[in-house]
Amino acid sequence: MSPPVWVLAASIAGARVDFDGKTFYLGDLHAHTGISTDGGSSDLGNCSGECGAFADVLDIARDNGLDFLALTEHVNGTQAADEAGFAMELAALQAAGEIADGLVLLPGVELWWMIDGDMIGHKNLYFRASNAELAELTLEDVRFDGENETVTGCAAIWDFVEQVEARWGPVMLLAHHPAMSGGMGTDWSCHLDPRAVRLSPSLEIYSRHGNSEECEPEFDPVWQVCDPDRTALAALDPGGNALHLGFIGGTDEHDTHPGGVCRRDTQMAQHPFGGGLTVAALPEGATFDRAALYDAIASRSTYATSGPLLPVTVSYRLGGQVVGGLGQDLIVPEGAPLQVEVRVPAEYQDLVTGVTVIAPRERVALISDGAGRYLGQVGDQDRPVWVYVRVLVDGGAWYGEDGCDDGGADTSEYLWLSPSWLALPEPDTGGTDDTGKPDTGTHPHDSDDSDAPHDSPAPCDCDCDCDCECDCESDQRGCGLLGVSGLLALALSALPLVLGRRTPRA
Repeated sequence: MSPPVWVLAASIAGARVDFDGKTFYLGDLHAHTGISTDGGSSDLGNCSGECGAFADVLDIARDNGLDFLALTEHVNGTQAADEAGFAMELAALQAAGEIADGLVLLPGVELWWMIDGDMIGHKNLYFRASNAELAELTLEDVRFDGENETVTGCAAIWDFVEQVEARWGPVMLLAHHPAMSGGMGTDWSCHLDPRAVRLSPSLEIYSRHGNSEECEPEFDPVWQVCDPDRTALAALDPGGNALHLGFIGGTDEHDTHPGGVCRRDTQMAQHPFGGGLTVAALPEGATFDRAALYDAIASRSTYATSGPLLPVTVSYRLGGQVVGGLGQDLIVPEGAPLQVEVRVPAEYQDLVTGVTVIAPRERVALISDGAGRYLGQVGDQDRPVWVYVRVLVDGGAWYGEDGCDDGGADTSEYLWLSPSWLALPEPDTGGTDDTGKPDTGTHPHDSDDSDAPHDSPAPCDCDCDCDCECDCESDQRGCGLLGVSGLLALALSALPLVLGRRTPRA
């Protein structure tokens, strides 16, 4: 097979949106073409449905409003690409460039493994390196023991990933459709290896296979029998696996339609849902390229969506002062309820039908101020170990009259924001820290801005976000902890949000 010529569109059809100091980028991190033997492309002669053309795959991604894309062909097992197909795709991606007319391309492949005849999960491997650094990459470089999917134990998986990393630079290995039983789901015990903390920072919570959040979700349960030990909540369970993982989404399309969340996969008809996408949230004005996308996933600056690019920010506060945001670690003392503030563009307020903050033993519906802000708190009785936010969207209103044929039981759409973990403050000994310098009592996240570096001192901007006096010279705030009613009163008195609106995509 000879590589196709990908003719790039003159205009950029990306979905990026600026809001609340962030730029939000939409992408598909899990898509297949006919290069995978269980996939199909209309121009490769292996399509059994309504496939897109491999030569048009980047244009298809742009037409679906994507800002970034990862083609993740199978490279081991019975569905694996062959050497010629893998080389053709790599050559085409190299020719297109790392940013193909506004579409950031993240190199990736899909692998799966078995131990003693039992499948332990499907995972995608992603690369951070430049095209020049990956120019000599071959199929054998990304296979574990050739096409073989059998390993002697979990450690062999991380040994393999480290070997790939040693040759090709930073990589990450992320589990997808983890809640599935029957072997395709994830055995989280394999992620208890200490190396997985760095090498596997996120999980795919939603795809064409359905919702892996939990076994009885409000939205699109996985189509195979759900295994409660393999869900996202089982991975996070502080009494069990206690894994620190962010959330991403992907379509897992097999008929060359990346980003096609409002259509069914015609090549793999047993996949009943439209699939998910990933939103990467970067500071407004920051460079967005392959490295920035990779780093956003690695730092949990992402959230999964069943389709809509609804910009969302979350701030976690103590006494009105921000201690962190999306996916960040939080320093929270015992007995201090954590206040949660979620923002969406005010123009989208009527499209949001619910915002819930979720903790291991708590689920709290946040209260709307009617202007795109939602407020509440967790930890009144029991300090949570982690928290994350789930947003419910009226999909019928979002997608308009034609709706979205995503296979769901209703028109609801969901977003899952990456979790944040809570840690106790380090004791202030008044002596020296582990560097030998005097201990000032300043700890990570002593910051008034969730986007500030974690070692930044708390700036004073005379905005206590509550009714109090703020002395900017001494940086003293007299804010006490607010209940929900106080937070709501604050919200109602807030100045209107100023932002640019993008019309929801059809």
